Amino acid sequence: MNTCRRLQGLLAVAALFLCSAACKSVRREVVVDFTFAGQDCATAGVATIQIDRGDLTPLHLDCQDAAGRPVTSLNIGSFVIGMEIITVRAFNAAGAIVYYSARNVDIVADGSNRFAIDLTAVPVSTGSLTVQWNFDGQGCAAAGISSVQVALDGVAITGANASPDLPCSADSLEGTVLSAIEGGRHTLDVEAFRDGQVVSSLLNVPTAVQAGVNTAQAVTLQPSNPASASAYLLWTFGGMSCAEAKVDSLRALVDGQQSGSDVACVSGNPGAVLLTGLGAGDHSIIVEGRRGTRLLYQTRSPVSVTLPLGLTTLAAADAPATVPGYGSARLLWAGGVCASASTEAVVSYTIRSPYGQNTSGTSTCGGSSGNAGIEFCTPTSCRVGEAGLVAGQWTIDATATAGGVTSSVLGAHFTVPNADENTSNVVLQ
Repeated sequence: MNTCRRLQGLLAVAALFLCSAACKSVRREVVVDFTFAGQDCATAGVATIQIDRGDLTPLHLDCQDAAGRPVTSLNIGSFVIGMEIITVRAFNAAGAIVYYSARNVDIVADGSNRFAIDLTAVPVSTGSLTVQWNFDGQGCAAAGISSVQVALDGVAITGANASPDLPCSADSLEGTVLSAIEGGRHTLDVEAFRDGQVVSSLLNVPTAVQAGVNTAQAVTLQPSNPASASAYLLWTFGGMSCAEAKVDSLRALVDGQQSGSDVACVSGNPGAVLLTGLGAGDHSIIVEGRRGTRLLYQTRSPVSVTLPLGLTTLAAADAPATVPGYGSARLLWAGGVCASASTEAVVSYTIRSPYGQNTSGTSTCGGSSGNAGIEFCTPTSCRVGEAGLVAGQWTIDATATAGGVTSSVLGAHFTVPNADENTSNVVLQ
């Protein structure tokens, strides 16, 4: 008898185990009824809807169906029974998130799995950020990335089941959308994982969010070495690119010592170089720009950066002009009344220096090849009464008038290289 009872008990335990295992694999269809602060999506000004569905691929749908009717309910797929988080975001036609909800639902094996979700309006002081990542130019599959972790202003972003591990690719986006972010400047940290190990990262990425707008932010993650720290150095020269500043090569000094060989300056703005093999901790970085062997740009104060072990941190440095600090600009008038080969126009202009100082003057355009533009000389070639311009980024406002017709331009940019000259077109309309 005792043996029989023990056998019955074992069978009961086995049955419970099998039931438990089977229940965990049971899925049920889930239907969601949408409202947006009590309204349908069309009335609420919603254009598109995104639904994050736990371990399933996110859904993206238009507010209106093929017949032009607002979507009010949807079967969002088959879920494992138990507690699940359903996150719904609604976007306006400009791509900004305008309604949001993250709700826990209890999916049952027997009974109704239809849930009413009323999304809350997102305050106009917030916007959204679409982070689009790549891995030194490669996509998720080519780089073998299994998951990505993102922090905004040091706070981890979580996805399904409150996990910090975000999918590298969701639907057609290799990235993620961050919602309900206060407008203003923020900092992103992004780490990419392969088989549980960080293989690419980029910390301290500056970004800005505009209220009521969806902002796209591209992030190029750099390879990471678990045994050392790295800095992804971005540079400009008085705000100018290599080509605008007429810089041939860049030299980076870390803690007063040259880091690697001189780097050929590329035309991108900003240019970039990966500094590897650095120790973890606090460092100072100085950037120098040369034309040939001549030092013409240098950071005035070292850039301070803290580098964590095994990760890559972004550091941005601007190197203003050194001696002489002046250059030349040749501005060519184009467009509007200045395009006329038969009529001469009078041009009134104001140029604004990198430090906000204004200088005004007059010129002529059109009617003659001699009225092509105006030139500001370098200190070494100036005649009496002429002066060069401070090296850096300038702006110009100009108005040209001929025969009662006026053309103008406001805030056009031009650049002045240190100890050299750039030519820029000033297009009036």
